[in-house]
Amino acid sequence: MAGIGRMKIRRVAIRQRLWLALTVIAIACAAGFLAGCGYARLRSPSSRGGDLALALEAWRSLQAYYCGPTPPATELAYGAIEGSLATLHDPYTRLVRPAANQIEQDSLRGRFGGIGAYVYQKDGAIWLRPLPDSPASRAGIREGDRLIAVDGRTLPEDATTDQVVALVRGPVGSTVNITIERAGIQLSFAIVRADIPQPTVQWQMMPYKGLPVGYVRISLFSERTASELDQALADLRGGGARALMLDLRANPGGLLDAAVEVASRFLAEGDVVREVMPGGKQRLYSVLPRTRTDLPLVVLVDGGSASAAEIVAGALRDDGRAWLVGSRTYGKGSVQYAYQLTDGSSLHVTAALWLTPAGHEINGKGLMPDYEVAPGTGSADATLARGLDVLAAEAGLVTPTPVSGTAR
Repeated sequence: MAGIGRMKIRRVAIRQRLWLALTVIAIACAAGFLAGCGYARLRSPSSRGGDLALALEAWRSLQAYYCGPTPPATELAYGAIEGSLATLHDPYTRLVRPAANQIEQDSLRGRFGGIGAYVYQKDGAIWLRPLPDSPASRAGIREGDRLIAVDGRTLPEDATTDQVVALVRGPVGSTVNITIERAGIQLSFAIVRADIPQPTVQWQMMPYKGLPVGYVRISLFSERTASELDQALADLRGGGARALMLDLRANPGGLLDAAVEVASRFLAEGDVVREVMPGGKQRLYSVLPRTRTDLPLVVLVDGGSASAAEIVAGALRDDGRAWLVGSRTYGKGSVQYAYQLTDGSSLHVTAALWLTPAGHEINGKGLMPDYEVAPGTGSADATLARGLDVLAAEAGLVTPTPVSGTAR
C-alpha cells in the first residue's frame, strides 16, 4: 500500500470547500471539455454560484483558445481534482487513481484475484518474480522474466507498477494472457487467476536468556489481521510463550476497525482511541469483548509506524499494558473517510483528528518510546535486542535499564 497508511471508514463527510471543488469538475464535464469522464456528481450550495461561474468561464476560455495538444479527458479531470485538493494544504485529503485504489483495496481486504507474482520495476522495465506454488510458477514463469504485454496490450514505456498490477489482477477463475521476454525470446502464457492471500501477521518463538518470548510482527491492519493474530497467539501460547513482543515497525496503518480488534486482544477494558470531529464533538472506540492475553508485552515502533499502528501502540501504552521500544513514530493522527468514485478512483477526505485514550495528540508529534533506540544504533537490529532486554527485565532475569522518553 503506497504512502502512509490511513484509517479507512466508508462514509461521506465532505466539507463545503471540497464539494465546491468537485462540482467545478462536474460543470466542466457538462460543458463538454471533459466529456466522458467518470466522477461523482455532487451538488454545491447555491450560494456559491459566483465561484462556479468563474471556474466555468476559465474552462470555456481554455477550450476555445488553447492551441496545443491536450491530454486525455480523464487525465484533465484528475488534474483538475488534484489541483483543487492541493489548495487545502492537507497531504491526506487526496485523489487515489483507479489502479492504485484497486491495489489499496486489495491490500486492505487481505486477498486478491491474481497470478501470484511480484511485479517490480528495474532499469526502465517491468519484471516478474513468482511466488512458490502459485499460478504463475506452475505456468512456467521464472524470476527475472521481463513482462512485455498483458492480454495483447504492449506495456507503454512509462508504465508504473500500479498500472501493471491492475492489468494482471482480476476475478478469481478468469484467465489473463501475458507475454514475457526471457533470454531474448518472447514467450506467452495463459494463466488462470486464483485467490491470492496477503498475510499481514508473522510470528515465531524467540527464546532469550531462558525466557520463551513470542514474537509477532504486523505489517498492515487489514480485514484479516485480527484472525491471523488469533492464530499467532494460540500457536505461541501452545509453544510455551511467557512474554510477547509486538513489532509494529514500518507498519503504515490500515483499517481502524482492525486496530481496535488488535488492541482488544491485549486490553481488558477502556478505550482504544478517541476521535475528535470539527466543533469538538468526540467519539470513543472502546475495547471489544475478545479473548485476550495478559502476558508481559513490549511493542517495537519506529518512524514508519503510522496511523492505525500508532493507535494500537498509544492505547497499549496509555493503559500501562506495554512498553514502547524504538524511535519516535510517524505522527499520523488524522482520520480519512474514503469515498469510492464511479470510475474506480477514490477520494480520501480528512474529517477528524484522533487522540490516544488519555488524550495525547499524535498528529505531527508521534509517540515517543519509553525506551528510545536511535535509528542505526549498534547491532543489525538494536531495537529488537533492546526489546528483548526489557522483557527479560520484566521477568526479573536481568537488571532493568533506565527509561528514556515519555514514561507510562
